[in-house]
Amino acid sequence: MLMQDSLSLRLSFEGINNERLAIGLEMINKSENSISVMPALFYYKALPEVKPVSIVSDRQYYSFDYKKEIDSLILLKDSLSQAKNPYSKTRKKLKEQLKDGLIESTVELIMPGLSLGDMEKNRQEDEEDWDAQRTENLISTNSQLLFWNNSALKETVLAPNDTIQGSLLFPIDTTLKQIVFELPINNKVFTFPFKQTFKR
Repeated sequence: MLMQDSLSLRLSFEGINNERLAIGLEMINKSENSISVMPALFYYKALPEVKPVSIVSDRQYYSFDYKKEIDSLILLKDSLSQAKNPYSKTRKKLKEQLKDGLIESTVELIMPGLSLGDMEKNRQEDEEDWDAQRTENLISTNSQLLFWNNSALKETVLAPNDTIQGSLLFPIDTTLKQIVFELPINNKVFTFPFKQTFKR
């Protein structure tokens, strides 16, 4: 925990969320003035004294913007919800079904070992696999939306004697073993050094 006369900050490692570094932040405003909090400005970088030789610049890894993430996920959810299974016969017009039947009959003549029954079985399996994958993607999308709407730290104005807490997600760089988070708040930059360990 980092404490000053006007502000108390606690940063904690939460784990990996959807292949992103998840960090928890709790903030208490102990001043008499409101404080603007903008998570999109928070970032981390390599500690200067332990940079790998390959790093020649102070690259900054910024927190993902919750507004952009939510907008992107809503579009993805709409697209998944409206998508039609290309393997489903029920969604094909009669003309398309007749064309498919003609193709299947031609294939059976050319490839006697492949029956119409086998082709229909393959089609049904493809249809089921497609539906299962779409369902899995929808569940994942809804889960991410739930996180960004309910758990992510959002841009706000923190009133005097008030507290906020939430999660931040950052890109992961496994080449950095020691990093420092830098949080610009109220015209100051608060720093938190961390050590990263990744299991192979």
